Amino acid sequence: EPAPGKVRKYIVRYKTPEDDVKEVEVDRSRTSTPLKDLFSQTLYTVGVSAVYDEGESPPMTAQETTRTVPA
Repeated sequence: EPAPGKVRKYIVRYKTPEDDVKEVEVDRSRTSTPLKDLFSQTLYTVGVSAVYDEGESPPMTAQETTRTVPA
């Protein structure tokens, strides 16, 4: 299904199974953004949604475990 119009921005949401959701707004021209305050060796669920004039798209989600922080 085609997009409903021009993307205004993206919203990245991430969380661990135990923590509240953190949210980052990303400019539509960006292709990446850092996620802050992550814990070492922790499973995160990350979702990315596009925001249009008509509203927010369903998120694309993935899970990943962070690496060990070097000593």
